[in-house]
Amino acid sequence: MGWNVNIEVKRSAVHGSGVFAAERIPAGTKVWQYDPSMHVCTRTALARLDPSVLSHALFAGYVHEPSGLFLWYTDGMDYMNHADGKAANVGLYYWPKLCEDHIVALRDIEPGEELLEDYRNCLRAGLDPNHWLVPLYRAFCPTHYNFLLGIFGLDEPAYPAAAPLEGGRKLRKVAVSASSRIGLDRTAAKPQAKQAA
Repeated sequence: MGWNVNIEVKRSAVHGSGVFAAERIPAGTKVWQYDPSMHVCTRTALARLDPSVLSHALFAGYVHEPSGLFLWYTDGMDYMNHADGKAANVGLYYWPKLCEDHIVALRDIEPGEELLEDYRNCLRAGLDPNHWLVPLYRAFCPTHYNFLLGIFGLDEPAYPAAAPLEGGRKLRKVAVSASSRIGLDRTAAKPQAKQAA
């Protein structure tokens, strides 16, 4: 488990379920960190996951920019909700090596307070229209992809039908609506049926 503090997953006013402090967390505390039990995938390995697992991984993971690897987890981090700028109380503003990846408390956090991260600090990789992750987002997690585009203020250009992946697997075509501007509300991006990653 990557948590260094006591947390609870419970109903969130931001969206669905969220991660809440179960103790006082002083500013600067390392709240969560990478550990070897987490899933780390190359682009090929990620594309070969079962579609339901792949959808969950895309929803609950991120590209670790320095390594180019995709990291996803099932330890409760998938319930971490987004908050813009100063409303975020956990995060990190630089990229450590993968084996040292972590987030810290950006200010003192009181027991019962929801932990919120500004996704713009960790999820920007993979949103460039030419990035290898984009076809996977479009085919297996389009609502979350639109949510991410919305928080970055990006508009989705028109894109062609599904293209073959490495190994000959073809992505199914999924209709995607215009980018959502739902801000802090992840209702469309975080179905309750999905368990932590």
